[in-house]
Amino acid sequence: MKLIFNAYIDGFSLYKGSLESRPNFKWLNLLKFCTDRRPDMELGQIYYFTAPVKSRFPGDTGMNRQDAYIRVLRDQGVKVIPGQFRKDVDWLRVATTTRSSVLSPTLPNHLGLTQMALNQISKRAIPDFPRAKVWKFGEKGSDVNLASHLLFDVLKENLKAALVITADSDFVTPIRMATQVGTDVKVVVPKVHDSAKADGLRKVATHLEELHVGWLADSQLPRSYITSKGGNITRPHTWA
Repeated sequence: MKLIFNAYIDGFSLYKGSLESRPNFKWLNLLKFCTDRRPDMELGQIYYFTAPVKSRFPGDTGMNRQDAYIRVLRDQGVKVIPGQFRKDVDWLRVATTTRSSVLSPTLPNHLGLTQMALNQISKRAIPDFPRAKVWKFGEKGSDVNLASHLLFDVLKENLKAALVITADSDFVTPIRMATQVGTDVKVVVPKVHDSAKADGLRKVATHLEELHVGWLADSQLPRSYITSKGGNITRPHTWA
């Protein structure tokens, strides 16, 4: 009899690391994706940790796209564990005052007057950096939820194997605790720019692999997904 494993997916990490720049792979079949990562075991329960997005600008349809995907996951039996999506206004330091790089779309040149104004602002801010008033988006609660579910299943349900998909080094401690009591934890890491984050996870996981783009391509849902009740959920056209 095959060993049963549960999968714990950090939705934000998966999105930022592997899906944000690849919209054609966002219609991801998590059942196939997770099953293929541990072919020597039997998939038990998938937990998907995410936060319901809020409108970021007028006409934003991100909420509708996310809702369509979440309905597919729930129909497949995936347990979607919601966190909170934060949309806050904050004053943040700018990384540059170069006209061509400070904003997108780019500020107009105006015969060099724009850059002169930015230089003056930079001087006035010394010894600090100039700040800009911006929208700041983020998730809250998903990391705690993932760690809690993983450790509950390990310590209370006697889970012997797990798959964790994340690049977040905040999970080093709960993964270490799981492996210390004998649970086989495989971590799949979406693309990370800070190799130290992956190194921390590698030290505590039983196995670690970096996510390959080909795995995403091999695990796509049909364009029109037929639900268990005969309904039809269509892939968002911007994800084509």
